Amino acid sequence: MELTLGTGREFAPPFLRVTVTDRAPALAPELPACADLLDEGGRGLRLVEALARRWGWHRTGFDEKQVWCTFTV
Repeated sequence: MELTLGTGREFAPPFLRVTVTDRAPALAPELPACADLLDEGGRGLRLVEALARRWGWHRTGFDEKQVWCTFTV
């Protein structure tokens, strides 16, 4: 995980960027249609979508991808 804090005039408003590297580049992140209350997974991207200003992903090499999100601080 990587955290980047953007401050100063070029970052208006200031933001926090969170980047997570994943070793499954073939699997694009998808928002699940609906997570059941008893499911063990399926909520992470929904939380990111609800709380983050923006989020996205990109491949960083042959065997990994990065999922990122930004929060206004």
